[in-house]
Amino acid sequence: MADRHDGVTERRDAIQRVLDWYLHSAASAAVLLRPAVRGLVVDEERSAAGGEAFADYDDALRWLEAQRPTLSAVVLYAHDHGWHDHAWKLAWLLSNFLALRSYYDCWLMTARTGRDSARCLDDPDARYRSANNLGRVYGTLQEFEESTRYLHEALEICRTIGDTDGEWAILGNLGVNAWDNGDFAASIDYHEQALAASERAERPEGRATAVYNLATSYAALCDYGRAAEYAGEAEASFESIGEHRRAANATATLAEIHQLRGAHTEALDCGRQALTRLRQLRDDYAIADLLTALGRAHLARGELQAARQMWDEAHAIFARLDHRRTHEVSTLLADLASA
Repeated sequence: MADRHDGVTERRDAIQRVLDWYLHSAASAAVLLRPAVRGLVVDEERSAAGGEAFADYDDALRWLEAQRPTLSAVVLYAHDHGWHDHAWKLAWLLSNFLALRSYYDCWLMTARTGRDSARCLDDPDARYRSANNLGRVYGTLQEFEESTRYLHEALEICRTIGDTDGEWAILGNLGVNAWDNGDFAASIDYHEQALAASERAERPEGRATAVYNLATSYAALCDYGRAAEYAGEAEASFESIGEHRRAANATATLAEIHQLRGAHTEALDCGRQALTRLRQLRDDYAIADLLTALGRAHLARGELQAARQMWDEAHAIFARLDHRRTHEVSTLLADLASA
């Protein structure tokens, strides 16, 4: 009986070592993609000692791409076999990568599994982060009723335990949902609440995120001066904390604001700078979104061939992502062809 018990213990220890390795490797990769996640759910020193080492952003992204099927399977295995702390943490760490590369089905599956595991734990941090992750993916999929339910679940937990760091992130996601629903006044209200929460938490990333989201909200209300001011502040803030991809997103937003206010030369100059960085960072959705705006700027300048080139590439990306905006760009190309 003792030998049998020792065998079971050895097997469990071996499984834990494997799960630990994937968890710490994913944490190291996640930090290179988004430095602000450093130390939030996994100790950074343990990750460096117990997982894969990555040279840079590209190295981390390549590993995540190659390991995505395995990492998804590890989340499911950990949940199904009672390793709930590993399951929710790995699902959360994968979320920014899955969002970046538009792997929405995988993101939804891992987020659901992570929340189910978090509910098995007496850990409010696990529960609110997992609920927020699931609310995020439902919002991205424009399933707003589900998204709002999980985001409010996360917000209630945060406020109960007094976690202002989590509060700003959740309020920001609620603001993004309001923007997607066309309720820009509500979006601004949420982002102003997120800004206040980030300042209470003393989180520079939170302030930069809220300011960025305020830029997009004011642009939607045609307040381009205020929108440009916020976008410029967000760009500088993200750069200062090493969030280079999000800084590039802010530059792209500034280009779109210039395009919307009719400053087409400024839009193209700013947009080319952002496009170069976004291509390096392989942010496909952001690339297609910016190409769509730059195509409009070229069209306004009478540069029809340049507009067509921008929209052709944007259409190809949106189609590959199976994104709802494919139809929007198809219409732009059709109108251009008939002009």
